[in-house]
Amino acid sequence: MPDYKFAAVLNKKVDPGKVMNALAHATAGLAAKYAGEEDMGIINYEDKDGGAHYASKHPFIILRAK
Repeated sequence: MPDYKFAAVLNKKVDPGKVMNALAHATAGLAAKYAGEEDMGIINYEDKDGGAHYASKHPFIILRAK
């Protein structure tokens, strides 16, 4: 299996809850390519231009601490 590395650049001006939610859904979509969409509960949303956007129906818990 190839060695993959992913990076996310997050805009600190965007509400942390919103940006982390978007990151979580993107991560779930990437994971689904390897774990299988059915197992990850992936939902495919198609935009008006026909672009595919994947999201998971399962929660992605993100905690913050000091």
